[in-house]
Amino acid sequence: MSPTALQKLRQIRAFTMKHRPTLRKAAVRALEIEKDPENAKKNVVMVYMVEREAALTELSYYVASAEVVPIEHFGDRVVDMRDLMKSAHEQGKKAGFDMRAMLVVMADVDNALSNVVPIGFQVPVTPSSLDPEVDWKDWMVEQLNEGILR
Repeated sequence: MSPTALQKLRQIRAFTMKHRPTLRKAAVRALEIEKDPENAKKNVVMVYMVEREAALTELSYYVASAEVVPIEHFGDRVVDMRDLMKSAHEQGKKAGFDMRAMLVVMADVDNALSNVVPIGFQVPVTPSSLDPEVDWKDWMVEQLNEGILR
């Protein structure tokens, strides 16, 4: 990977870390984790972004869209993605929790780079604080594009 690509990947990771609480709330809703925690093994939240000039890390990308996709969509990467979820589960067990992970893929469409983000949750799942009447995708896109940190 080129030095430029590595720098872009670091930028994606920094953006992701700033917005992790928002991504968690949206992913719990999008994947319907409260209804069935096993959905985390079947589907992934995919976030499509384009880079933008910004002084603040939390504004360094513009989110164009998001969707839920089957994990099989990732072909050769599925084994590694499932290993991330398994690792989170094992770490939780060591700490005495029934910890699982759902995955969010942050894709920089201009640079063909992505960051697979495991986001942990406990079973039973803590109910989302996101209003049930609010569309998860619209809410998440607005939060990320406005640089709102939760």
